[in-house]
Amino acid sequence: MNTPIVSRNDLWKQYEIQVDLYKHYLKLAVEINVFYYAITGGILSYYLTHKSDGHIRFALVLPILMAFSFTMLFVVGGIPNKASRKEMFDIREALGLKVAPEFQY
Repeated sequence: MNTPIVSRNDLWKQYEIQVDLYKHYLKLAVEINVFYYAITGGILSYYLTHKSDGHIRFALVLPILMAFSFTMLFVVGGIPNKASRKEMFDIREALGLKVAPEFQY
């Protein structure tokens, strides 16, 4: 099968797109973590100050569900990341660069 010839300019554009996408995903992961810790901290502090109320323990269900959901989101989202990493390193080699963003955790 013939491999299409890709211009150096197109490789740079693809490299830039991959780097921008990586930055976006990293920012999103940090924002999700900050949101999770803020919610969990608020609920946990409320729980610790109002432990005497018997039903307040059910408030801890939300952080537990969020933790499970975010874990699944990050695990499932990490699977296609391998393909992005391979593409990034292929572009890096085609451009003759020595470094590229590391996509693995």
